[in-house]
Amino acid sequence: MIEQGTWLIQNFPYVLAGITGVGAVIAFHELGHLLFCKLFDVHAPSFSIGFGPQIFKKKIGETTFSLSLIPIGGYVEIEMGQTEGIEAHRTLREKSYFQKMCIAWGGIIFNLIFAYCCLIGLSFSGIPANPFLIQRGQYFVKKVAVDSPAQKAGISSGDRLLKINDADVSQRVGDLFRTLEPLAHQTAHVVIEKAGTGEIQDLEVQLGARKVRNKEYGLLGIDEFLFPPFKPTSCIASFTQASRLTWELISSTASSLLNAFKKRSVQNFSGPLMMISLTIASAGQGLKLFFIFLTIISVTLAVLNVIPLPILDGGRIFTFTIEAVLGRELPEKLTVAIHYATWILMGALFIYLTIKDVRDLF
Repeated sequence: MIEQGTWLIQNFPYVLAGITGVGAVIAFHELGHLLFCKLFDVHAPSFSIGFGPQIFKKKIGETTFSLSLIPIGGYVEIEMGQTEGIEAHRTLREKSYFQKMCIAWGGIIFNLIFAYCCLIGLSFSGIPANPFLIQRGQYFVKKVAVDSPAQKAGISSGDRLLKINDADVSQRVGDLFRTLEPLAHQTAHVVIEKAGTGEIQDLEVQLGARKVRNKEYGLLGIDEFLFPPFKPTSCIASFTQASRLTWELISSTASSLLNAFKKRSVQNFSGPLMMISLTIASAGQGLKLFFIFLTIISVTLAVLNVIPLPILDGGRIFTFTIEAVLGRELPEKLTVAIHYATWILMGALFIYLTIKDVRDLF
């Protein structure tokens, strides 16, 4: 306990930066909803970030802004037509389908704008080596595990993996892992480019296996990979590179979610504690890595909110679309029942991921 207290004191600036960063990403998401509400004259009585004891509260115009002690989560209260004294034309129910869509998509759009702006600045100044933003065809072996299949086959630091069997794995580490998955205990034909000489070698590698939830996955035995940094770009080129990197982050996040649904597993997902912990760690490793991690959180938040669950923006988008097609509102009892059921499921998932984070962290 004393060690944790000492660590907290020594790293307090990074802890503060990490929590503030996560809160800022969430606040920017909610700001997107609020600004579209203001644009279309929809009454929004409150804007809140975080949970726990309130540390700040101020009414500006007709909206009360509040900040709670733990800035995880947030909401904008939007008038649906249930408050007395509010004109009907100022409720969300009375707005057009287009206006409802803009309000619902506002948070998602703002998260992507936040990520894109961060990537423009990072591209212009140069992006440090990291495993999140990777140049195509630019990853190398950094560290090979002792007595692993890779070491026994002669794969060493600086080598570049080109193919496994007939699959091209030279462009992305993700392609490598996906190719290895079904090859536990099998002999694989591996093509590498040797460091320094550039010599192409064909190797026969007897793969090992790693066990996850009683299922075995192919194991090559590479502990770490080396990702070269992005060199600073011109102002115009930074916009192009930021567009590409933003799209790649969206695609990889969506792909991870789809794989999780297909496998019906959340083992590869982390909860809020791990998210804050990693953000704090990135703050301690430099400003650029900190903003890279905030960019990833922002894109992840945007993609998650597209999922058509009632408590997410995607749920509102789905509901508004169904109502537009039917030409009438869905029964209130049905929407309330679905809403509460989703809250229970998401609450259970939140608790599970929090317990998983505590186990992984401590």
